[in-house]
Amino acid sequence: MNCTAFETGNYDVAFGFAQNGTYYPNTDKTQSIAVTSPNLISNGDFQTGVLAPWTVDVGRGTMQVEKGGFNNAQYKVFARVPEGDGAYSASSLQQTLQTMKGKTYRISVQFSFGHEWITDCYLNIFVNGKYVYSKQSGVAGLIEESNTFMATSDQSVLQVGLLATDYNDMTFELGYVKLELVP
Repeated sequence: MNCTAFETGNYDVAFGFAQNGTYYPNTDKTQSIAVTSPNLISNGDFQTGVLAPWTVDVGRGTMQVEKGGFNNAQYKVFARVPEGDGAYSASSLQQTLQTMKGKTYRISVQFSFGHEWITDCYLNIFVNGKYVYSKQSGVAGLIEESNTFMATSDQSVLQVGLLATDYNDMTFELGYVKLELVP
């Protein structure tokens, strides 16, 4: 079977058979399929059970992969970022990714804040040092959101930043970070 990489979209596939080097299509047997974009982030859903290949900076906090992910996933990341002692305190995950300059990408994230009554902590996502997503705490429950951005280079540094205030600890649970090319 020969496989070809397709751009994302919907395709009609016709089935047939080959005999003695000749292909005989059966146009009565077609199937419509949707081709979706893969996650361009390695271990973006943390289902390997470890943080690698992410580069991790916990600052003064802690971060580990735990069992019991969201929506029946096996794992999630649990992070605790302590209060900042007079300044914000941060932890982060980072990866360098291959992107295509000028193309549009969708970044999606699934997470929850540990304390919905604390309203001044943040989950921020940066690409090459620029904000592409930010969510302020004060929201209860599971959050699944996405945003789009245009790549400015053929290699992009993705950083997920977890930020706590100078007077509050915050816990974060991260189910996945997904990056896909927008057709």
